[in-house]
Amino acid sequence: MKKTLLLLLILICCIPLYSVPKKKFAPEKTEEVKKEDSQQTDSKQKEKKKAKKKSKVQKTKEPQLVPVSKKPAKPKKKTVKKAVVKPKKVVTKQKKTVPVKTAGKPKEPAKKEAVTKQEKKILPPEKDPAKTKMVAEEKEKKAVPVKTADKPEEPAKKDAAAVKTSKVQPKPEKAAPAKKADTKKDVAKKTFNRYFSEKSTSKLPFFLEAAPSTAYGTGLLAGGQTSNESAYYFEGVKIPFTNNFLTGTSIINSNLINRYTYTGAYGPELGDASGSVINISLKNPRSDRVGGFFDIGLLGASFLSEGKISESDSFSLSIDYEPEDLFTDIAFDNEHSLASSSNLGGHARYVHSFNKKNSIKMTVIGARNKISHLSAYKKNGVPNLGETLAPEAMFILAKGDQEYRGESLDSRLTGSFMLSSWEYPVYNRDNFSTIDYRGTIEEHLSWKINCHNRIDFGAVFMAGIFSTETRSSLLPIEGEPGMIHTFNTFGYSENVGYIHPSIYLKYRLSASGLEIVPGVHISGDFHNREEWSGTIDPRLYLAYTVKDMVKIYASGGLYSRRPEYEMTLFGFGNEALDYEKSAHSKFGINVNLKGFFADVSGFYKYHFNLITRDPEDAAGYDNLGKGWSAGTEIKAGYKNKYLNTWIAYTFLKSERKNSKTLDYRKSDGDIPHNLKAALSYRFHKNWNFSGDITVASGLLVSQIDGSNYFADGEIYLPVTSYDGINSSRLSGLISYGAKLEYFIFLNNIRLGIYAKAKGTKATIDYIYNSDYTDRTTLHLTPVLGTIGITGEF
Repeated sequence: MKKTLLLLLILICCIPLYSVPKKKFAPEKTEEVKKEDSQQTDSKQKEKKKAKKKSKVQKTKEPQLVPVSKKPAKPKKKTVKKAVVKPKKVVTKQKKTVPVKTAGKPKEPAKKEAVTKQEKKILPPEKDPAKTKMVAEEKEKKAVPVKTADKPEEPAKKDAAAVKTSKVQPKPEKAAPAKKADTKKDVAKKTFNRYFSEKSTSKLPFFLEAAPSTAYGTGLLAGGQTSNESAYYFEGVKIPFTNNFLTGTSIINSNLINRYTYTGAYGPELGDASGSVINISLKNPRSDRVGGFFDIGLLGASFLSEGKISESDSFSLSIDYEPEDLFTDIAFDNEHSLASSSNLGGHARYVHSFNKKNSIKMTVIGARNKISHLSAYKKNGVPNLGETLAPEAMFILAKGDQEYRGESLDSRLTGSFMLSSWEYPVYNRDNFSTIDYRGTIEEHLSWKINCHNRIDFGAVFMAGIFSTETRSSLLPIEGEPGMIHTFNTFGYSENVGYIHPSIYLKYRLSASGLEIVPGVHISGDFHNREEWSGTIDPRLYLAYTVKDMVKIYASGGLYSRRPEYEMTLFGFGNEALDYEKSAHSKFGINVNLKGFFADVSGFYKYHFNLITRDPEDAAGYDNLGKGWSAGTEIKAGYKNKYLNTWIAYTFLKSERKNSKTLDYRKSDGDIPHNLKAALSYRFHKNWNFSGDITVASGLLVSQIDGSNYFADGEIYLPVTSYDGINSSRLSGLISYGAKLEYFIFLNNIRLGIYAKAKGTKATIDYIYNSDYTDRTTLHLTPVLGTIGITGEF
């Protein structure tokens, strides 16, 4: 009996010894469970048993680990992960004791997962400690790491810091992958639905591309005026041209261009034009990274690079080259009598920001355009033409801007210098050439009185030197058939100075959808002479917007254009010439609704003080001409992520007369019908098709009734009757283009392979032989096809 009792006592004593190796931390765990259970039943007793610091540690940890998983189907698994989040940081100091746990093998990976995943996603506490079994189980599992800390204050501080960081870190960590994903998909998500000629004047729906036919003309006809009666600007600085001859493509890469055009009734901030205005400006360089664009094909190449150099510096650089004349020389012979061009343009810009309000911009832009002719009737490389000219024009502009953007006052101080030249090869004569050196200083202020009132003011001081060289030829003006050949000898006029000051004032009132913008432009013309001229041009713009969808607008005013330089030079023309003037009025309605847009407008222009030539004296200019232009412009289109299309139609009539005694006749800009359409459709993420078409009335030419023989020069001079001015209309013009592109997306790089073709069906002029007894027709290039690759990075 004693032996059996002794054995029972030994067995009873061995029970706790047997349980220890299986659960090493069981005594600690049970004590913690008891303490935590006592906390739930009676919080006051807990505060007496434990120090305040320890109680704070447990309280802070409980709400951090309380968040319950959103999927109630598996509460135990998620609670295990959540429960181990805090121990991870405490265990880092207890690496020697915690790894000893053998029974908790599945718990260790749960701890790692909790540290990597749940610190980011589940750590933000939900301060709602629910008294459920699941919470109790979590507390039991939390007990082990909490007890191992001898100094609970330090883990508490770390945990508190972890709580703070966990509140902040999860958001950026969640957003970071999204940003990376977005940057990878940015290029792929872009809608490259640019139609074929978006870089050309197809972007200008009411304009028509033609060959230059007047002095310093670019060939762009719009609103019933010739191309030289319009004005071309780069960010407010007047330049010779903004679009390349014949092709109409922009002189600067269109990926950087902000451009606006007016076929009449433009604001007072721009002047020196009696017709339309084109003003282009560059977008700010991209601010995220350095990127660019390239296009390499058989008909030319272009390259663009832009980006951020530092936090306060950025740049953009581009170059474009179109050697179309090279391919017409190869593909066509002289029998076709074609006109083609070779164009080169580019820019470089550097931007430095001192702060959010102050910055400087240094810009250099330049372009060279050259028209070439293929003809059986030519000498010195130039055919004897009726009206089409073959100029080679170039300019280089260096410009600096200091900009200040305040809360209510904006300022832009601009200084610029430009060199430009024009050279016209003349059939069987010496060339006509001009060189212009010009500098400007400008100050533009904009004062925002409040959200409804603003005042704009600007002052421009322009000065330069002009030179002209010719022997017996002068440039044609409106209504004249090509170069004017005379029996007189002009020679060379060197370094004639001029000064062109101007100021403008504009006030803008906007309230409840109503916009009223009156303004005035004042300018002077000084040609280093005793005689001078000036003009004051008032202008007004009215608009009313209904629910940001429909805008009704009206505009008008007086517009003036200075005479060309050689016309006012002594020996070449009349120093007393005044401004050419016109009064514009325009009324229209604009609609924008969910991708659909439309604009319908009507205009009327009255021209007076137009410069005409004395038929008896080639250098006898005077302001005797008058005229008018009227018409309507309609444009409608639709644009979304995959489709970009529009159609535009212009109907107009334009007439002029050279003196009071003569009758009205059709002007050079009389193009009754001009229909243009463009479309781009991205039918697959990797495929895009685009095309455009223009159908317009034919150009006007003057009848040549014969010729006079000039014995000294051994040449024939054409004779044109006044009754024959613009009496014949050539065949209608049809031009078209199509382009098919395939895109390849590689992270932030977009590559494209394309094939495109363009062509025209039109007669643009008559070509005569040397004695004007025979003639043929001059065409634009009938068809040109090319393939190439593009890329955006």
